[in-house]
Order: sequence, then structure tokens, then C-alpha cells
Amino acid sequence: MDKDSKMDYRKELFKTNGRWFARFPDLPGCLADGETGEEALANGNEAKAFWLETAQRLGKEIPVPSEEPPYSGKLNLRLPRGLHEAAARGAEREGTSLNTYLVQLISEGVERTGLKSLFSLLEGRLQKAFRGINWQQDADGFSVSIEVKSIGKAAEITRGEAPEPEIKAVANG
Repeated sequence: MDKDSKMDYRKELFKTNGRWFARFPDLPGCLADGETGEEALANGNEAKAFWLETAQRLGKEIPVPSEEPPYSGKLNLRLPRGLHEAAARGAEREGTSLNTYLVQLISEGVERTGLKSLFSLLEGRLQKAFRGINWQQDADGFSVSIEVKSIGKAAEITRGEAPEPEIKAVANG
């Protein structure tokens, strides 16, 4: 077990809605959060150790770490002239460089995509335990209505009625 927990698994660190998350793509479901990136990484390392321990205890195969992809941070991108012009004008309005403006727009898009993926993951797991789930979004945030399978009664969690959910570590067996 010790050798598995020391293996260098690829980590992904991202921030969504003011909260930091650490994820290990090679270990399905291994996710942790924190107030800061450092806290999320520390919690992520604990989640990784728990994931590996659980997989070993259940006799599951321990994945081999994938190689780190070679991203240089440089990207050549071809844009239609009209889109290039619109982006340049947007950067000018913001008082920033075109490069900084595009990085900001791409970051926001990636963050929204990550948030949607996280909600999809949570919804899939909740649907296994509950009869019906209804997510709603309004100006104040998200609310969810849940119908419990075992008793068939509906429960509703809305902002202000329940404490903020805190994911310390989620691991699959």
C-alpha cells in the first residue's frame, strides 16, 4: 500500500465559485476541496490516500499514473476576421491586451464547464440514492428538491435553509 500512496498521480487544481478543488483524474471520484489552493491540495492528498486504501481493501485494481501532458502555455489560434476584431475591441474597452482578454474569456468558459461537470457528477451520484432530483438556478444561486426513495417524501434544500455543503473527500471503491 505504501508504494501506491507514494506514486505520483497527476493532480488538477481549480477554483469554482470561490472554492478550490483538487482532483486526481487517474482515480475516478477522487476529489477534495479547500478554502485555498494549498488546503485543497492537502485535502486532496488525504483523499488520494483514502481512495488507494479503499481500492486495495476492496481488491480493486490500482491504476498506474498517467504521464503529465506536455502543455507549454503557448497556443496558436486562427480566428475569423470578425471574431478577431470583436475580441480586439473588447480588449480595448477593458483596457487590457488582446492576449490577457482572451485568457480571461477562456478561463471563465473553462470554469463554467468545470462547474457544470461537477454538478453532473453530483447529480448522478444523488440519483442513485434518491427518487427524484430537481435543480433550479436563480439570481441567488442554486436550490435542489430531493424525493427520498425509502420514505417517498420530498425534502427541499435551499440557500439559507441549510449550511453550505462541504466536500472534504469523495472516493469510489
